Amino acid sequence: ISEALELTNPVDDQTQKASARIEYGGALVQANLAYNGSFYRNRESSTTLEQPFDSFGLIPIPLARLSQPPDNDWNNVRADVAVNMPLRSRVTSVFSWSRSTQNDALLPPTIQSGTLGTTDLADWNTTAALSTRTAHARVDQTLVDVHLHTNPWRPLHLRGGIRFLDRETRTNYIALNPLTKQYGYIVEDAGWASITSPDFLGFYQPGVLGSSWRWRNMPFGESRLRYDLGATLAIPWRTSFDVLLQREDVDRDVSERRETSERSVTVSANSRGLDFATARISYTYLTRDGSDIDYGIYSQYETSSFSGFVPQFPTGEPAWNLQQLVRPDVADLKAQRWNGRLILSLGSHSDLNFTGRIRSDDYASQYGLRSNRVRDLQAEWTVQPSPKLFASAFFSLGSQRRNMG
Repeated sequence: ISEALELTNPVDDQTQKASARIEYGGALVQANLAYNGSFYRNRESSTTLEQPFDSFGLIPIPLARLSQPPDNDWNNVRADVAVNMPLRSRVTSVFSWSRSTQNDALLPPTIQSGTLGTTDLADWNTTAALSTRTAHARVDQTLVDVHLHTNPWRPLHLRGGIRFLDRETRTNYIALNPLTKQYGYIVEDAGWASITSPDFLGFYQPGVLGSSWRWRNMPFGESRLRYDLGATLAIPWRTSFDVLLQREDVDRDVSERRETSERSVTVSANSRGLDFATARISYTYLTRDGSDIDYGIYSQYETSSFSGFVPQFPTGEPAWNLQQLVRPDVADLKAQRWNGRLILSLGSHSDLNFTGRIRSDDYASQYGLRSNRVRDLQAEWTVQPSPKLFASAFFSLGSQRRNMG
């Protein structure tokens, strides 16, 4: 039996924001220091539903409970500093640190009572069934960005920089019931065990086939280090050429591919050589590779990693990832990007814009997404003969082809 449930959540919350800023400006140095904070409070911690999942009387669950968004705080400190240097050079730097916290009181795993099989739900419907009474959740994020811009020769502009972004997550909740010494989090408010069997209560049961459940939080922190180096050369006829080299290294706390390195080169040309037209075209070539792939990295967060676990099938538990299936955002990649724009001025009151895009992505994956091809063309005409009258027309043509394995 499958049903769709729509419900109205109670709303009784408030958000308070605070900010402060100090600035300094001089001929050599410009700087500012800012603080921002956001504090959310929700007076409704949960919503209780009557007979939520069954209109035929087949599921013996009189009530169920859903949690509401918890109280949380966000604090951020940011400093910006710019220094003027010789040879028309300028160094800009940004430092930002923020902390997000959530320490709301946790709800008991269930509000049901009675027994299912040999399980007494009284051991699960109070806060004594929780390994900790509050969330103790925290996310810290640090950003450091330093760039140098220099113009030693009027037609030539050079730039280079480094950007470091680190996100650390601290949500180390372990689902262990101190009363029963069992790992997992009971899911009876969703009615699983009522309509299947007590084996699907949501906690680890040694000897039960396939008793695999999440027993601790998975950290989603990562750090990103990006380098870039670019040059812009201006030539007569109001035309310029630009080259940009970039590299980004990513280190993830938990992923089937923990480390990846992405490199790209972009060349572009811009021209306003004709009074009635502006044109831009760019091309990017991008590659990505990374560390070895560990298809079983996520099993450490499931009870299937416990000693004494009995697989559901004689050949073992189903794999977390299909062998050689890697998410596109971490898979090996060779890609090309073409982008173009032409803006025509049709008199003093009208413009005609053309935009085109070609994208070609090839992933080194035997399964999943193997390639992606995108082609787009857009045209827009606008006219405004007077402040009170405006008209426009838009045309778009696009195609996409995805090759899946």
